[in-house]
Amino acid sequence: MNMRKLFTLAVLLCIIPSMLCSGTETKPCDGVPECTCNPNTLGCNGSGLTTQDLVSKPFPNLNYIYLSHNDLTAIDDSHMRIFAKVEVLLLDSNAIDYIEKGTFQHNVKMHRIYLSKNLLTTLHEDMFVKNGLLATIDLSYNQISIIPLGLFNHLASLKHLRLNNNRIMSIPDAAFQATSVLDQLYLEFNQLETARWKWINHFDTTDTGGPNHEKYELYFDNNPFSCDCRMTQFYLKSKLKHWNENGTKGQILWPTCVYPETLKGMKLTDIKDVSNLVCDLPAFEDPQQQYVFNSTDDITITCAHDGTPTPIMYITDFDGKIVSEVKKGRVNLTLDQNMYSSHERFTCNANGTNANNHKKTMTQTISVTVIHEQSSTMTVLLALILIIVIVVGIILFIRHRRSQTKGYGQLTSETHLDDVTPVVREVGATTAALDAESDDECMRYSKGDEEKEFLV
Repeated sequence: MNMRKLFTLAVLLCIIPSMLCSGTETKPCDGVPECTCNPNTLGCNGSGLTTQDLVSKPFPNLNYIYLSHNDLTAIDDSHMRIFAKVEVLLLDSNAIDYIEKGTFQHNVKMHRIYLSKNLLTTLHEDMFVKNGLLATIDLSYNQISIIPLGLFNHLASLKHLRLNNNRIMSIPDAAFQATSVLDQLYLEFNQLETARWKWINHFDTTDTGGPNHEKYELYFDNNPFSCDCRMTQFYLKSKLKHWNENGTKGQILWPTCVYPETLKGMKLTDIKDVSNLVCDLPAFEDPQQQYVFNSTDDITITCAHDGTPTPIMYITDFDGKIVSEVKKGRVNLTLDQNMYSSHERFTCNANGTNANNHKKTMTQTISVTVIHEQSSTMTVLLALILIIVIVVGIILFIRHRRSQTKGYGQLTSETHLDDVTPVVREVGATTAALDAESDDECMRYSKGDEEKEFLV
């Protein structure tokens, strides 16, 4: 049977309340009717309990505390101190996203704790400082990204540790130096890029044949390992100790290379020679990168480069402030008008590792020039205004000419009355006469008793 399945079966057997074996009758707990109790077990799995219930209800202080599949969130010392006698604590399958510093300081008798399938992202390094009897810790299926250096420093009895199915990117070399009896380590399905020999250097691979001599288990599978110079020691040590030959007493799933491309898909132990584990610093072919944009364009600059291992990329501004994401291999930065003037200078940074396994940062200058062109919208607006002005001018001119024509009838400035013989023409009662002796050129007419004169 697969060793992982055996482990799961063992866990299930371990957490069966002891009353099933002794035949002790269970009954609803006094004050907490949604849970069951017997002399040493509190069974509250799937009871809908919340974090507040842990301090507001009179839970009994027993040895086996089962709080799986509830609605617990953040927990602290006030929630756990009531279980001072606990030996096995099940908190898996809740919604716990934070565990306060010192939460388990009163649970000194605890030797197994299950915190899998929660929402944990960070862990305090002194989380288990008072729990030296812990033999089993299950932190699988969370969202943990970093393992603090001192997290396991006080756990000399730790034998089984599950960290699988998290987001762990790195583990300190000395993370397990105090766990000398650790023989089951689950690290699969994380984001580990390299493996350290010191994690497993103390594992006993010799089969003594004793009935109490447990099989070791190591799982590194399903991580994005980069098989480069950083894994040289891990590779050499694993070859020397012959982990997978006959006579060993356990099972290990070795790292499988995802990077570089030349080793992709190979197990670390299948690589023929250590000379294949190399590191190449990212080298920029051009020390400067130039971008020219119109001020109305969307500005996106790119910082990308290959290397072994894949370099960590980020972009800084003129003052050295990081203004982009920090990502492997490639990072983009989109600029808005508040982030650039007519000329800006940025720096592309690539953190890599050289052949001696020393980290080094390579840089490239990015020059951004912005051409401020007149907006097309403004141009259209000005053209419309000009057209409106011209049209209004034409309309005013036409109206002016029409008003002149209406006021003077058929007379024009070319009509001179001095050259016209006075004529008096009588039509009915209306007479008109031109006065040639007048100093001004005018037209006078009368109708009945009304007489009017117009200056020509």
